[in-house]
Amino acid sequence: MTNRARVYCIAGILMATTACGRSYGAPTERRFVCNKFGFTMLVPRGWSVKTIGVLPMFFSFDPGDSIPVIHLPEGGATINMEIESEAPRADSSLQWLRTLRGYATAIAKAGGATDPVLQPVELPVEAGTSQALMASWDLPMRSPETHHTVMVCWEFRGKLLDARLHYVKGDPKGTEHEKVFFETVRSFRPAQK
Repeated sequence: MTNRARVYCIAGILMATTACGRSYGAPTERRFVCNKFGFTMLVPRGWSVKTIGVLPMFFSFDPGDSIPVIHLPEGGATINMEIESEAPRADSSLQWLRTLRGYATAIAKAGGATDPVLQPVELPVEAGTSQALMASWDLPMRSPETHHTVMVCWEFRGKLLDARLHYVKGDPKGTEHEKVFFETVRSFRPAQK
């Protein structure tokens, strides 16, 4: 291999591993990397990932080009990430939304939960956060099924964020989807600089 070829090869590797919205890792472990917000997380084994803006959305099925997904296929699930709006809040009465509990409650209610019950969730120290909250609820959709949502919210580097799992209520794979979801959330790590 010539020196020029080595330089191109190394440059390609560096570009692939530092771009936001890319995944890397051994075939058994791929990580999504978001440089804008400075985090990485595992791509669940056997799932695909698409970038929505700069954040990941994971699919247990092939979504094709249909995003957002309104109808989940049988046995299908999605996991998506959200980060609080970066727009400054002008109304000081909304200051409670800047707390983890306020943010989690507002997101759950906006997602269809009528009276969300928030429960603490432990994340590993390596995640770079000290506390997290979880809620779950059912949401009737336009299609004949009802979606079940599980959400975990936490604070990271001064931003409030959440991950949400969606699957069809009563799906026999529901327990498996929730296990994958919590493994994915617990894999959240600050990106290496």
